[in-house]
Amino acid sequence: MQVTLANWRTAPFNRWAFHHVRELVPSADIPNDPRAVRALPAAPRDFKGLDIEAFLRETDTDGMAIVRRGQLVFERYASGMTDETPHILMSISKSMLGLLIQELGIDVQRRVVDFVPELRNGAYGAASGPIVEYRKATGWNPLGPGETPSDLHAFLGTLQETKPHGGPVHYVSPNSDLLGWVVERATGRRYGELMSERVWKKIGAERSAYITVDRLGAPRCAGGMCTTLRDLARVGQWLIEERPAFLEELETKGDS
Repeated sequence: MQVTLANWRTAPFNRWAFHHVRELVPSADIPNDPRAVRALPAAPRDFKGLDIEAFLRETDTDGMAIVRRGQLVFERYASGMTDETPHILMSISKSMLGLLIQELGIDVQRRVVDFVPELRNGAYGAASGPIVEYRKATGWNPLGPGETPSDLHAFLGTLQETKPHGGPVHYVSPNSDLLGWVVERATGRRYGELMSERVWKKIGAERSAYITVDRLGAPRCAGGMCTTLRDLARVGQWLIEERPAFLEELETKGDS
């Protein structure tokens, strides 16, 4: 029952691994500000009529929280997780990246190679992999016998063009990691520091978060951010209270 890089994302090993990620993969801190924690008072409500408890058991849900008007009305944990436990967000990490880019005001119309010219001769020179090699490069999968360690930035340079600029949306996780590289190049600062300063401290997080990094420190922005459940709820509350215009913009884009 040993949890390893080879099995940590599969059942039953993921029940432990998903809230002990930094014991398996290198990570970088995303500090909070203990002096400015957003209040999230408990105001429990009775949801027995919805049989939420049965739903949580049947779906192997590690944690669930419901916030209404700034109050925590429902909260449950399983698989050894607690309110103090950072849990991996997987692709919600992409949403956190989007919030950071919006906060930084980076011009999203500029080309990637304006920030990272090393990619000019690859997929991103005109515009966008092998998923296993991608995971090995980010430290999420073990290397095979005789394989040489890679890294995220080197992997991105191997990708070849699949979609033109301005074309249809194509879900490609490495593109999100590339945006993390763009953020660091555009600002001259590390991703974890920026996420801490421009998002995590602003939402009034109660605890520090973290993000997995490759062997050279590049962040896995596509899926590696880990936070407590309550602090993830605070992200939503912050958007409602402080960034309603941003939410309206998202709704408009969704309708279109």
